[in-house]
Amino acid sequence: MPLSELLDELFRIYRRNFALVATTALALEIPALLFNFLTGQFRTLGFFLDFFASAGNPDRLAAMAPPQSNPFYLGIGYLVLLLLLPISTGLMLRVTIDVAMGRRTGLLGALQRTARRYLSLAAFDLMGALAGLAAAVVIVVVVVAGIALGSRGQGNALVIVLTVLLAIGLGLAALVAAAWIGVRLLVVVPAMLEEEVGPIAAIRRSWGLVRGSFWRIVGIMLIVYVLAQAVRSALSGVLLVLVLFVPGLSGEARGGLLLLALAAVEVLTTPIFAIAVTLLYFDLRVRRDAIDLDQLAGAVGPAQPLPPSLLPPPAPSPPPAAPGV
Repeated sequence: MPLSELLDELFRIYRRNFALVATTALALEIPALLFNFLTGQFRTLGFFLDFFASAGNPDRLAAMAPPQSNPFYLGIGYLVLLLLLPISTGLMLRVTIDVAMGRRTGLLGALQRTARRYLSLAAFDLMGALAGLAAAVVIVVVVVAGIALGSRGQGNALVIVLTVLLAIGLGLAALVAAAWIGVRLLVVVPAMLEEEVGPIAAIRRSWGLVRGSFWRIVGIMLIVYVLAQAVRSALSGVLLVLVLFVPGLSGEARGGLLLLALAAVEVLTTPIFAIAVTLLYFDLRVRRDAIDLDQLAGAVGPAQPLPPSLLPPPAPSPPPAAPGV
């Protein structure tokens, strides 16, 4: 698809299947909402809202104290969210793939099919986490080593400054590398879900599909990101103003309302990215694998012989040749 057709198809799928994709996005937001309310995170958010609202009142600021959270409940909550991460990685894409393929699907069926790929999705998430952790460890080691060297002898300030600059450079390089690799691995999860391959095979598959279309994908995803971010920022700004200026609410109530408002924004915008990735996945398969021909062949099935009534009459056999001719 050219860009204009891809965007048209994206919003067509979004509109026609809004109830399904919004319900799926809401199901993905519910665990985080429960975590924030059950562990009291909404109180912390309300405290910060009150803090900024009281910036011109020193007496009130002095009387304010941040709420305390129970570390045990926080640990249990983070563990549950971590266990649900593979489902969060694949569920929305499972739904959008089924919709794009014209399959009859629903939230429960998509959840069951995503759960069958739980271990593969978890392995891919773990690979990403370990790669990010390794990059962070390298940067921290560089900073600590530079500070340790700078604390000895003369010129320590210069060594520390150079170390900080080197750490910043490494951080920027890590971000660029993460973006480059992220584009290469954009369709790993759709490949795992639709082609039912493992994470290593899906990484190779995504790498091969994206080859030759890297900058096109970058441009498309940037446009989709800008559009979705514009909608997200506008909705978030309006809802934030409404929450802040509703009279007679406590800080905790404002924090809870703000969490609900931000979750509603995520419900509306999260499907946009999933649909875009799904369409790019099939677009790349059409370009690289001619999947449209394969699907057509699979839909039509093997050729069947015609019934005798539809066969043409047999051609008359030629007369036998005369002897000696």
